[in-house]
This record gives sequence, C-alpha cells and structure tokens, in this order.
Amino acid sequence: MIYLGVFLKPGTALLDRAIRDLENSNASYFTSMIDASVKYNTFPIRPAYWMIVHPDIHFTLQELPGWIP
Repeated sequence: MIYLGVFLKPGTALLDRAIRDLENSNASYFTSMIDASVKYNTFPIRPAYWMIVHPDIHFTLQELPGWIP
C-alpha cells in the first residue's frame, strides 16, 4: 500500500494513522453511533468512515485482529 509516497504493509498501525488523520481533519462519519436494543443478539455499532480498497488488499485486512466487515 502506498501512503504518503512510502510502501507500507497494511496493518493496524497504518489504519490507526489513517483514522487519526481523518479525525484531525474533522472528516464526517457516514453513520452515527447506533445503540443496541433489547432484541435478541443486538450490539451497538460505532461511528464509521467509508473505506475503499483494492481486492488484493481485502484478504490481508480480514486477517487483522478485530476486523469487522
């Protein structure tokens, strides 16, 4: 992956840096916090940003700890 002109292997540190950059730029979330309800097997959903990746990177990202598609 090329980020700021440097080749980097996608990992949690790279994603953390990208998220910090988005937050520092006051980027908008595509969804707000959604609370869980009393229905069976529900859980809250955190605010999120859009992410577009090449298909070759998709499988690498799925192997990251805590990955939620």
